[in-house]
Amino acid sequence: MKEYRNIEELLERYYNAQTSEAEEQRLREYFIHEETPPHLQKEKEMFLQLQAQQLMEKNMYFHITSYLEL
Repeated sequence: MKEYRNIEELLERYYNAQTSEAEEQRLREYFIHEETPPHLQKEKEMFLQLQAQQLMEKNMYFHITSYLEL
């Protein structure tokens, strides 16, 4: 229960653009690896989508740089 409160506080700070990069990483890790209570499912979906987008961008960057090296 304490973990959820901490995450909820971080989410509030995140939505107010007051989190550090380390805190944002903590949120990403929480929503990717931890069991999420029902009231935080929308946030989990958002963070999973952001993670997927970042992975796609990294993959595209790798392919573009590999092509340019040819």
